[in-house]
Parts: sequence; structure tokens; C-alpha cells
Amino acid sequence: MYFIVASSLLLLKQNVIAATSPSADIIVEKNADDNKITPTATTGSRSENSLRGSKVQHNDDRDSGRDSIVLPSLMNAPEDYNSRGLADETWENVWGSLVHISVSDDGGDIWGVNSGDDIYYRNGRNGGWRHIDDKQLKHVTVSGDGKHIWGLDSSDEIWYRDGLDGSWTKIWGKLVYASVDYDGNELIGVNSIDDIYHRNGPKGGWTKIWGSLTQVEISGDGKHIWGVNSINDVYHRSGKKGGWTKVTGAKVKHVTVNHDGTAIWAVDVDGNVLYREGRDDSEPWQSKDCDYVLSKVQVSGDGQHVWGLEEGSNSIYYLNQPPEPVLCAIKTVHNTYLRFQSNQDIVDQQTSIGSHEKFEIVQGDGYVGIKSLAHDTYLRFQKDRSVVDQQTFIGGWEKFEIVGSLEGTFSIRNKKWGTYLRADKNNRNIVDQQTYIGGWEKFQCVPITN
Repeated sequence: MYFIVASSLLLLKQNVIAATSPSADIIVEKNADDNKITPTATTGSRSENSLRGSKVQHNDDRDSGRDSIVLPSLMNAPEDYNSRGLADETWENVWGSLVHISVSDDGGDIWGVNSGDDIYYRNGRNGGWRHIDDKQLKHVTVSGDGKHIWGLDSSDEIWYRDGLDGSWTKIWGKLVYASVDYDGNELIGVNSIDDIYHRNGPKGGWTKIWGSLTQVEISGDGKHIWGVNSINDVYHRSGKKGGWTKVTGAKVKHVTVNHDGTAIWAVDVDGNVLYREGRDDSEPWQSKDCDYVLSKVQVSGDGQHVWGLEEGSNSIYYLNQPPEPVLCAIKTVHNTYLRFQSNQDIVDQQTSIGSHEKFEIVQGDGYVGIKSLAHDTYLRFQKDRSVVDQQTFIGGWEKFEIVGSLEGTFSIRNKKWGTYLRADKNNRNIVDQQTYIGGWEKFQCVPITN
């Protein structure tokens, strides 16, 4: 399928041998496999001070000789500022200022950079900003599981970090925008001449994707790629191997997508916030009320956490969406249902839905709890992977994230241990933990009434 090459359409390129523009960030050298590219460093790069902000003095005992910049609005913040604030607010102002922000699947890991290329991390909406002072970047993106961070510096060079406590490793090539999927296996990015590239994790190689975009995002499951071109047209692609389809109805400057492609948020050229439920034209763009003119918006994989950055001031806003209670029976791929017995030591499976098979998915700040409606107990993962039982409160072992969508197929991952709920196919008495997602670790949410 070809698109007409014109100023009003996506500029699609095919059989490109080399990009010779002085501003090119990745020179494409043709290999035996036409789809493979070798990123080659170029001599053209922007001034390393082009994104610097004004220097301010640190309010702590950091080395005063270090040329570093902090978020001015984070200094002297009131201690109680991290509270939710008024419940009737829609967009809540969050202390600080950023030019780019990225959110994990459950909203528990938030990464951002300010106008001085300083990097900040926040543990959920109710957390506080932590300055990551071992690198300066103009762009950062975090995987859905929070374990993989990619960054781009002021020279468009690419950096990878293995989790919050990891260190930065330089990756060959240059990009100006990047986005990573849930588990870090797929990275999508664009360079300074709008070429699009895909990479299978930090150890993979670059593959050039046909097309031309200025901004691009990949869903957590890797099946949906959304992007914007230089004239603010929006395009969708069904994963790496799909084809581009123009999405009409709005001129957009920034777009973001949740884990399974069912919630797409965007900012149009006038700074208005837009939303749509998937690619289908039967679900067109909807306007979302916002009192601020935004430059960017970012949604978490579970669709529950939306962050926005204000045009000009770079102020940070969080969309306060009081979640509606999610009541469901949790159905396995074996057509059985998760069951909490009266004995809190027992979590097993049942073939029908009764009172012991009804649950509420309780939304927390960066996590969910799985609550039994019959017993008021919560799903718990013990350190021993063979043990899944119940607890009367939510502590560290009772916090989970939904990998996927409650409207489709999902997995339940424990925040403490990183393991997944598993329902044994051969023995209904066995519900335990697994270290990866296979068939037995997939579930569906069957709506119920209390």
C-alpha cells in the first residue's frame, strides 16, 4: 500500500540507501537484508547548551562545583504538597515543571526531564520527585513494567538504563524521540529527519520502518504504534509489521497510547486534550475538558493515570479520575473462576460463579488490590511461589498491577515479587505463581453485580 507523497500526507520512503543531510542523526547503510540498518554517527549535532535552563543553587549539600540544574519549582515545596488535594478538581497541579514525562503501566513509575535536561523520578502520583543526577537528558521513556528506561541527550545520542537503580549505557545511533513497550523488548523512535526506527531491546539491532514521523508511541503489548508527522496528521500501525493508516478528525502535536491500544490521548495543535477508544473510526476523537493549554499528555498502560504538561510554563498536571468500582469474577483460560474459600489459606478454582467467586479490583496509587466481596480479604502472594492466599489488609505482598486490559485478556503481576498469578489446568485446587506470562497466567474480567 502506498501513500501519495505530498505536503498534506505522511511522507513515506522506500529503498532509502543513505540519508546525507548534515542534520541526519542516523545514516542508513543498506545491508543484505533491505530492512536492516546500521546507525552511523554523524558530525552534525546541536549545541550541548541549547536546552540548558538558568542555573540555580541547590538547597542541599551537593557538590557546589557541579554545573547542575534542578527544578526551580521543586525547591522549598511544602511537605504536605503530595496529598491529593480537593476531590472535585479535574486536572490537579503537581509541584514542579517538566518538558517531557513518561509513565509505567500501573502509574507507579514516573520519569521526566526539565528544560535544563535534568532527570527526575517519582514513585506514583503521591510520591515525591527524586533527582537522578548521574546524566542529563532531553527525553526519557520508561517501559510498562518500570524496569527499562531509555533516554536521549542534547546531541540526540541514545542511552539505556536497567531500572531505577541501574546505570546508563550508550546505545549506537541517534534519535530525537523514543517510546518503549511493556517489557522493554520493543523500542520505537524517530530521528531528526523524521525517519522511523525499531529495535528489539538494548541488545537488538535497528530496523528502519517505512514512513516519516516527528513523534511516535508504542503500546505496552507492542501491537499498536501511533505517530504524528510534520504537518500534524495522525497515523496508526498494527505493530512493527503492520501498515500505516491515517486517522482523521484532528490535527495533533502529541499522541499517547495505553497498554492494549484501547485508550488514546492526544493534544491538538491548539493545546486541547483529545481522547478516543482505539483505532476504529466508529470511536472518533472526543474533547476532554481542561483549563490549561497543554504541550504533551501521557497515559499509563492501565489507562488510569493521565499526566499533562502545560505549554510555555511546563507546569505538571495530573488528571484526577476517581475510578468507578470494578466488580467481576476472574475467569481463567480453562473456563474456571478464581475462588476465595472461607479458610484464608485457600485460593483455588471453581467451575461456576457464586459468592466466593466475586471480587472488586481496588484501585490504589500505582497498584491494585484484589478484594473478595464475600470475605473482605485480599489476594496475597507469599515469598514462596507455591503459596497464594488471603490477607485482611493491603500491604506490600497484596499489591498488584494489571498487565493488559480488564476489558480484554490480562495478567495479574505482584508488585513485590514480580511474579504472575497462575491457575493450574490439571488441578483446580492449585492457584500459584509463575515468573512469566504463558497461557495459564491469562484471565478475563466477567462483570457481576454485588
